[in-house]
Parts: sequence; C-alpha cells; structure tokens
Amino acid sequence: MTGLASDTSYDFYIRIDCGMGDYSLWVGPYTAQTLISCFPISDLQADFVGSDLADISWNPGQMETEWELEWALAGTITTPGTGQGTTVNVTTNPMHQLTSLTDDTAYDIYVRAVCDPTQPDYSSWQNISIATQCLPLAATTVVPYTEDFETFTANLDFERENCWSATFNGSNNFSEYDWNVTTNGTTPTGGTGQMQQIQVQIICILKH
Repeated sequence: MTGLASDTSYDFYIRIDCGMGDYSLWVGPYTAQTLISCFPISDLQADFVGSDLADISWNPGQMETEWELEWALAGTITTPGTGQGTTVNVTTNPMHQLTSLTDDTAYDIYVRAVCDPTQPDYSSWQNISIATQCLPLAATTVVPYTEDFETFTANLDFERENCWSATFNGSNNFSEYDWNVTTNGTTPTGGTGQMQQIQVQIICILKH
C-alpha cells in the first residue's frame, strides 16, 4: 500500500479471492503503524507572550525546513490537522509570531514537521498551551479601584479568572479558593466572613 501518512495507525481487513467472483468473508480489523518519515519537532515553547501576541519557537526534528502550525482558543482543537483551528505554514526558520490575540485568554498551539508536502506526509504533532497577559490598568481608572467578584464563576476551584489569580502558602492549594453562592445571600462555608473577605481583596489588589 502506498500514499500512507507517516507515524499513523491504520486498520485493515482481509478476505480471500476464491476465483469466479467468489470471496470469503472479511476478517479484521488488523492494525499497523507506519514508521516516522521525519522526527517530531522538539522544545516547542513560547519565547514571549504579551496581551495580544506570542512568539513561538521550536527545534526541527531533523533537516526539514517546513512546518505546519495550528492554533485556537484552548479546548477548540480536539483533532489537529482537521481545520478546527487557524493553520499557518511556516518555512525556513522554526518560529512564528501569533498576532491579534485576545488579552487574558488561553490558547492551544500545535506544530508538526512537513516531511513531504507532495504526498502530503507529516511528523506527529507537538503542542503547548499559553495564556495571554492582562491589559494594565489605564491611567483613567477610577481610584480607588474595587472588585466585588460578582461576575466570577461560582463553585469553582479558583486559580485564575478575570485577570485575578490565587496564590497559596504551606499546605494550602487552589481547591481552597471557592466562590460559593446561595439563594439567601448567606455564606455557605464557615470562617469566611466579611473581615476575611476584605483581607483577600487587599492581597489581590497588591499583586495585581
């Protein structure tokens, strides 16, 4: 069989040609894995991530000079190479700058080497995830700046949202940062009264 992609698993079925237009039943599937035509890229990384752009680089797998890069909002790409994200063909240098990104947003980035563009034939995908930076507070921001957290997601193991992030010390962990909501306006957990809430706000403002 020809025209297969490298580093790819295929299922196949077999039947016997008994002659005179008579065939046995199909048996299978049997599975075979093609060899890698060129090695996957390595050291895929974001050299710089701003609020609206990101510089991505990697090392070639071998001597290839062409790559395919696909990117999209985090969670959008479930099967790279099928058009779920934005695809960019990169040539000569193993680097690319993503532009027109949205601030405070997570993205998934996939890169693979192009072994033979005429077949086409590719290496396996490598991927990373990045999060763009938040925009700085504008000089026109009303002082004092306040955040009531009313728009934050309830019942979430809070780590990062709306340009706020949680930190922890000692044995604490992110699962202890929860925004809980009840229908009667009370606090559903103990030890989280107003004084403790004010303390959290002050810490967050200093770290913003």
